[in-house]
Amino acid sequence: MTSKTEWVAVDWGTSNVRAWGIAADGSHTFSSQSERGMGKIGRADYPAVLAELIGDNAPAGTDTVICGMAGARQGWLEAPYLDTPADLTRLAGGAVRPEGSGFAARILPGVSQRTVGHEDVMRGEETQLLGLLALRPGFEGTAILPGTHSKWVEIRDGRIVRFSTAMTGELYEILSQHSVLRHSFASGAIDGPEIEDGIAEGMRAGLDSPALATSLVFRTRAAALLAGKGADWDAVFAGYQATVDWPGCHYWAELAAHYPEAKVILTLRDPARWYASMTTTIFAAPAGTPFTRYAHARATLMPVSTASAPVFIGSTISLPQSSASAAANGPSWSLWKARLVSVTRPSCAVAAATSAR
Repeated sequence: MTSKTEWVAVDWGTSNVRAWGIAADGSHTFSSQSERGMGKIGRADYPAVLAELIGDNAPAGTDTVICGMAGARQGWLEAPYLDTPADLTRLAGGAVRPEGSGFAARILPGVSQRTVGHEDVMRGEETQLLGLLALRPGFEGTAILPGTHSKWVEIRDGRIVRFSTAMTGELYEILSQHSVLRHSFASGAIDGPEIEDGIAEGMRAGLDSPALATSLVFRTRAAALLAGKGADWDAVFAGYQATVDWPGCHYWAELAAHYPEAKVILTLRDPARWYASMTTTIFAAPAGTPFTRYAHARATLMPVSTASAPVFIGSTISLPQSSASAAANGPSWSLWKARLVSVTRPSCAVAAATSAR
């Protein structure tokens, strides 16, 4: 057992859960993660998952601060929302204490926006924003938290004044993995002037004719078929001579057309054995952030500048959504005024949990 662990910080998401041991001086004593997020477990499973995460790294009864979906209605114990304008220093005061755990667990509340016509909620991001204020005292302006559900948050005087959620990552994943458009998406990193031009063209078209959004989305497929605006397969396969199984099976028709002389090897397998193998490997893998395919968006970013420029918290930035929002909301949302600093999302979560105590 690691005796230096004074308390534990936990970020419980829908798909995954992460824990950090924190020493008296704020340093990390251990870290662990699991794929047993809120969407994959029942209410009765939380104590066991928490015990597995902490293991023998902290003694029973250790103070454990939890943010995220553990406090959702479908989670461990519902932690009522704080309404906007939400004072982030009040997060600890709104915490609830679930029973049945061997640790002194507290679940922090989320934040809700009840303005008619602009209803919105967040769980977990508010704790990261508290971490932002701990790391950058007095920050005021716009914070952008990219991800499956990207958040645009206005912060004034230590409060969340208003915010908006965009299903950027989720829609991208659905379109690129589960729709007919998947045949027009290449795997691997995508970068270069043609990609930048295509993004700019798509944003202009969407902003000029928002009512035609679904038609414009399908144009991606039509353009790939008729105008050759598909993936640059030679660039995708640069340095490689073959592709096997996933994700090549999604693009077999395009690959066969582009490489008509390529050999195709078909293997046969018992369906039951194949399913058992996939269940313990591919199906068990955590979903990645869709926009990691953009080379300029892969680094862990947190651009910080003046109050007129946004802050990005997260492992990637959803460029199309952010640029569209910049165009729609004016220069105060500009991406280009910010300067980079190496502040990671986990450090925000830990700083937030420290402040919440």
